[in-house]
Formats: sequence, structure tokens, C-alpha cells
Amino acid sequence: MHRLSCRQARIMEMTACGMQNKEIAAELGMAESTVKNTMAAIYERLEARNRAHAVYRYIRETMKGNLDACRTGVGSHPGVDGIDRGQCGDVGSHT
Repeated sequence: MHRLSCRQARIMEMTACGMQNKEIAAELGMAESTVKNTMAAIYERLEARNRAHAVYRYIRETMKGNLDACRTGVGSHPGVDGIDRGQCGDVGSHT
């Protein structure tokens, strides 16, 4: 699984929560077309056929990472993309 940028990870988290592109754009203060373009890049990185498949793959890999962290005794796992969420800062300003 390829790593996602901070922006991509945040958009996937919002997508997994059921938010539509327009809602995500409003929440992050960006154009809806930017969200659509980002989603297209996410599909490619996750090798997903569509939105539902991307959410499935994202959640599956996130859960796998969390289970691996539990097995190894690691305190906190950065998630599917390998990013420590605490370092993402203002998601809208990252690419």
C-alpha cells in the first residue's frame, strides 16, 4: 500500500465518515474540484476502482496497522499512510 499525504489521509477519513466532496471542500476550505482531483489521486495510490473500494482499502489497511501495533506492543500506530497525525497541521495547506 502506498503512503497517502496528510491532505489525502484527511480526505479519506472524511470520506470514510460518509462526507461528500462538497462537504469535504467546505470543511477544509478548498474548491470541490480540488477534492475531486485529490480523490482521483487517492484511487490511484490505493489501487481502488471507486469511492467505496477506496474506503474499504483505507479502512482495511488502517485496521491492519492497528492490529499489528497491538501485536508488537507499539503505543500508537501512525495508520495506513505512515504519517503521525499530530504532524499534519493545517491539512488544507499540504499536498
